[in-house]
This record gives sequence, C-alpha cells and structure tokens, in this order.
Amino acid sequence: MGLCIFSSATVEPHVGQRTPGDYVDAVLPARDDFRMRHIVFACGLAALLVVSGCGSSSTTSGTSHPSSGAAGASGTNGSSGHSSGNTTGSGTGNTSSTNGTTTGSGTGTTGGQDGGGCGLRTCQSANANCGPIGDGCGGIIQCGDCAGGDFCGGGGASRCGPGNCTPTSCLALGLDCGAVSDGCGGVLDCGSCSGSDFCGGGGPNKCGSGTYVDGGNASCTPRDCAAAGANCGPVSDGCGGLTANCGSCSGQDICGGSGIPSICGSSNRPDAGLSCTNLCLQQQVCTGGGTTSVTGTVYAPNGVDPLYNALVYVPNGPVAAFTPGVACLTCDEQISGEPLVATNTNPDGSFTLTNMPVGANIPLVIQLGRWRRQVTISNVPACTSTPLPASLTRLPKNKSEGDIPLTAMVTGSVDALECVLRKIGIDDAEFTNPGGGGRVQFYTAPTEAGGDGPGASLNSSTPDGTALVDNAATLNQYDLALFACEGDQYDKTTTELQNVLNYANAGGRVFATHYSYTWLYSPTTWQSAANWDPNAGTGNSAVGTLDTTFPKGQAFSQWLDVVHASTSQGSGKININQWRWDVDSVIAPTQQWIYLTQGGSKPVEHMTFNTPFNAPADQQCGRVLFSDFHVTDATTDPSINFPSECSSGALTAQEHVLEFMLFDLASCITP
Repeated sequence: MGLCIFSSATVEPHVGQRTPGDYVDAVLPARDDFRMRHIVFACGLAALLVVSGCGSSSTTSGTSHPSSGAAGASGTNGSSGHSSGNTTGSGTGNTSSTNGTTTGSGTGTTGGQDGGGCGLRTCQSANANCGPIGDGCGGIIQCGDCAGGDFCGGGGASRCGPGNCTPTSCLALGLDCGAVSDGCGGVLDCGSCSGSDFCGGGGPNKCGSGTYVDGGNASCTPRDCAAAGANCGPVSDGCGGLTANCGSCSGQDICGGSGIPSICGSSNRPDAGLSCTNLCLQQQVCTGGGTTSVTGTVYAPNGVDPLYNALVYVPNGPVAAFTPGVACLTCDEQISGEPLVATNTNPDGSFTLTNMPVGANIPLVIQLGRWRRQVTISNVPACTSTPLPASLTRLPKNKSEGDIPLTAMVTGSVDALECVLRKIGIDDAEFTNPGGGGRVQFYTAPTEAGGDGPGASLNSSTPDGTALVDNAATLNQYDLALFACEGDQYDKTTTELQNVLNYANAGGRVFATHYSYTWLYSPTTWQSAANWDPNAGTGNSAVGTLDTTFPKGQAFSQWLDVVHASTSQGSGKININQWRWDVDSVIAPTQQWIYLTQGGSKPVEHMTFNTPFNAPADQQCGRVLFSDFHVTDATTDPSINFPSECSSGALTAQEHVLEFMLFDLASCITP
C-alpha cells in the first residue's frame, strides 16, 4: 500500500482593500503580501507529493508500514530562463514491523522551474531541523532526525524538542485506511480495505466504493489541469499519478510566483508565498481539525457598549504611527503591521481570531478607523480557545492608551454633542482648546445677530468656529469635524463652504445636525445629495424606522437591540424625541438610515454619503453624516463651561444612535 501525500495551502486572513466589513476569517481573500503556509498531511494510497506548484514535482514510494524507506533526494532545479533539468536520487531503508522486515525505496525527480527565480527553500531558511518539508518548488527535503528524548514537532513545526506532544490515533481522526500523520512527526497505518472497496472510496482515508480523487484503483477518476485549476507545471491527478505539464509561464512570471500553487504569477514576490517569519513561526497545526483561538468583545472606551465592525488582528511586524492630518486613504492603507490573522467584530461586538500564534506576550491590535489600541496577550496556549477580558479589548480612553481621532468639536446653542463623546468614555483631559494637546478640541459656533450660535466652551480662550472653517490648513489638521445645531439657520460664506467641501473630499469626516444643514444644502457643496426641504416640520416625539435594506443598516438594527435602544427586540424602530423635517428623501448614492412616517411622507432623520460625492466608489475616502433630531433639546448657555452642561447616567436611546454613527463616521470608507 502506497502513501499519498497532499499539500494543503492555508491562507492567512488579510486586510482586503477597502473592505473592512469583509474582515471575517472565513471569507477573506488571499493577498500576495500575506503569508501562505503549506501544511503537508497524509491522505491515503499511491505515494505522491506536490507541494508548491512551482513547475516541478517529486514522487516517493515504499511500504505502508509505520516507517518506509527514505525518499530519494530531490532533483536539482534547471537554470533560469525557462530551461529545465532532471536529477534523480534514490535511497533504501529497512523497516521492521509485526510482519517482518520490509525494504522500501524512493526516487525523486525534479524538473527545472520556468525561469525567473522560483528558488529552492532550505531547511535553514524554513527554520526546520527534522522531518520532511516542501522545498517550495515541488520537491521535498529531509531535515534530519531528533536525538535523545526529543521528537520532531516538540520544539515547534519541524523542530526537535522535548515538548509534550501526544500522538493522535486513527480512531480519533475517524479514519480507517491508509497512512496519515500522527501529529508528532510520525506516521499512522490506519489499515486496508476489504472486498471491492478502496482507500479513499468513502472520502480521504475512508474505505468505500465511490469515485474519490484520493483513491488508488481503477474506480478513481484522474483530474486534468483544467479540473485542478492549474496553468503551469505538473500537478497531482488525484489518483496517485501526475497530470501532463500544465504549461509554462511567460515574461517575468514564474510558476507559483503569485503565491498560488501551479498558477503563473509575478516574480516580484521573492518568497513565492512560502516565507514564514516572526509570529508566523509560532502558529501550530492542531490535530483533529482544531485550532488555536482567542475570543472577546470590543467595547467603546467606556467598556460598556460593544462596537460593530472593529478590526482585530495580530501584527507580524511593526505597527506604524498614523500620519497626522486629513488624508485620502483606502482601508488597506490605514492598517500596518503585516496582519497575520485578522477579523471584524459582529453587531454584538464579539470576535474570534483563529490560527493564533502560540506563546507568551502575543501582540493584538484593535482598530476602527483612526481609533486604535495595541495590547499584549500574556499567554496563548496551543489548540484551545482563550477568552480575553473586556479591559483588554476596549478602545482607548486617552492618548496614553492608544490612538483617538483628532476631532474638532464646534458646539452649538442647541444639542450638546460633546457630552455624548464624554459618555462613550473619552477622558475629560482629552477635551481641550486648540493647541492644548487633547484629542477633542473645542470651538464654539459664531455668535449671530439673534444671539443664537455658540454652545458650551472650555474657558474664555475657546475660539469660535470661524477660526476653524475660515482657514483650510487649520481644518485639515483634524480627522473629524462635528458641527452642532446653532439654534437657527445661518448660512455660511463661500470660503467656508469651499473649505469644508475640500476637507471632506480629501478624506475628512463631517457631522452636522439640524440647522447645521447649512453646511450641506448649498449648491456649492452637497445640494444634490438629498431633496432638501428646510423647516418643513418639527415635533416632540415620533417613532423612527430603521432602513435595513443594506448590510450596515441590518447591523445597526441588531446593534440597537444589543444595547436595548430599539422600541423592542427585533422591531427595527426607535423612539425619537425632538425630531425635525428638513429632508424629504435622499438621492442616490446617499444612504438613509432612519426615517419617519408623517402622513404620506417619509422625512429622513439620519443619512450618510461618501465623498467626493458621485465619484467612483474606489475613489471616495471622506464621509458626511447628517442627523435631523436633537440628542438633547436644552439650550446651552455659552457662558457654561464644559462639562457642566452634560448630564450624568447611561446613554439614552438617541445617544446610542449617535454613538453608533460617530464610530461609523470614523471608520474606513467602503463602497
């Protein structure tokens, strides 16, 4: 009975361009600057090894006793420039078993790669000192045996060590035929099949009479290059043999160069996707289909409210500091540290990171736009799930704990938005005047003829909002600009409108509530984003309906249920006090989030759009949020200093709405 060896490529999750919401392990696409590890495992009959698809292959054969003859040495590579070469090595070995002594032999043949530099992997470069590993170009190399009481795998993958590895069994694996790995560097013989059944006929290492690609008799249907999805080099036919050569690569491409086995790709990837460094070396393969994982819930800085769509990842390199100031960046460009494993939080804030590196002091990054906290997990044990405490998984309260977006807070005479920022957990020390070093910097709306305009200040030195919006350089220092209601409609100057428009188009985030629609409804800014109808109506209370026709709207509805802010679980509705009617409907691509039903009309209470407005989605990097209800309806005396105007206690339902929207506003922009 032969030994069939397959290579399974496990692709680590990565940050896909502009799609943070897709940061779920199961659905993340592979990307060529992330690490691809090949896990070799035994799967049945007919000895065959195809590791990297770099245009070459090696075959071994021997008995199916617990140890077979040594495989022949891998052939050498042909020289570059689309040349080829063949070198054959052989070896024999004697193996005792209960049936006596059996001699096994092996030969290895490696054809030259398709030029361009596929390059052999060595035991040294793979940090291996025992067992067989893939050479990265279709062959295998033997890295030696362990001495004394050490065993292969005891010191990590393909490393000798005294570790406590417990070999698995065929019974534990649910297998009944063929040879498989015992998880500790050895091989298990799971028996043979009887009658007309063959190993693989019922699935990998399962007896049966069906047609399965890992079988070894006439009932197995070989696959061809097309079925294997290969366009270069020979690949396994799934029945113990090889296909014909699936083709050669042209230009500077090499077979496997893109990190995908048996697919032509760019030779600009020097490690061909097989490099494993830093924490990648601490990832372990668990027997029985298990994994090493950590679980937790990401919270707002207050440690109470869970956060949706936060990115959680283990960096495999240095995490870079953010460059200050507004910038038009993709989601991918806002993330650093070469994420090894990553995921996004669910609407309830929960997450699970699988395939974690094992050991002490494992770094973890929690990020939502320019909110970011870096923490250290004291220990991650292998092949089990480790829950993380809330104290480790909340966003930072202050800049000493991590990154907080630099926010310009323009207070207004109605609606104390600044108090919501305080309730979500930002420390009071982070609220300062411009130049004071805090992450939330105060401005007041200008005093208008009727006396309306400014809200609370920090002290007599707090500047009015013209110092922010009249100077583009000042405005462009901030990640977010929040404009509270000024108590009446006060139109802005052409310069101010242009500065805010340019700021948002350059990647800035703008929040405006009620009368601050004056920043949005002008023909020079975003008049075409909605059907504006200023001062069409007002009311003290109403029931708002959540728009759940898009994915984030569905997540928003679920999140409101989690924080008990909806009218009832699953209702998709929220009670709204002090609502206003200034938008009849949105104009695509603007997205409504909450609307009212007033007779035959449905005025919009919350809406967002990305900027530059109407630009192709992949060119948009800013965001605007408009809210048409007051979180609080009290008039704020400008003589009051923050935080005296703020109420105490938990967030109200409407404050929760604003909390969700502010974190969504800060997050990276997705189409």
